[in-house]
Amino acid sequence: MSSPSILLVDDDPALRAELSNFLAFHLPVVTMDVIQSPRIALAWITARPYHALITDLCMGPFTGLDLLRGAKAIRPEMPVIVFSDRLNVSIRSHVFRLGVYDMLPREENAHELLGVLKAALELRDLSRSVRDKHLLLHRLQKRIHVIMRELSTSEGDLLWSDVQAAPRPTERVLPTLNRCWIGSGSEVVGLKLYETKPMRV
Repeated sequence: MSSPSILLVDDDPALRAELSNFLAFHLPVVTMDVIQSPRIALAWITARPYHALITDLCMGPFTGLDLLRGAKAIRPEMPVIVFSDRLNVSIRSHVFRLGVYDMLPREENAHELLGVLKAALELRDLSRSVRDKHLLLHRLQKRIHVIMRELSTSEGDLLWSDVQAAPRPTERVLPTLNRCWIGSGSEVVGLKLYETKPMRV
């Protein structure tokens, strides 16, 4: 399995450097791309499937909200974590409707962001595993259906061929046997069978 890839988008150079260094230190197996432009970030997301996106909202003129909408349209399975200022109730409600994984104010420390990112990556791997198993199950069900249909057709052909190949009953001629008693008077000394005209069955 390839190492997870993360995209960090923030137009604050100091915060961008601080977060990228912190996350790279605690997640050494993660590949991280860092960029300040949401518009270029969207082009990168289009070009490659990132495992997670961390973005600020307060960027312009192409804002973090624009990036969020575009990213979820292109990669709906990719978890998005918003790490931004001014997360009031209205913005939180709107952003959650767009399908973000979580939102953290910048007042939270980087350790909180690290925990959320780890959970998002684990959930993504689990969701992908479940999806892959569903796809495999669907393929197996289709294959079983095809096999059962082929077996049903071949068995039907076989049964009909057996009926056609079965020997037909033939006409047999059986003798008609009669009997008579041999003897005289009150003494019977034997029984004689004799054949009369044949009977067809």
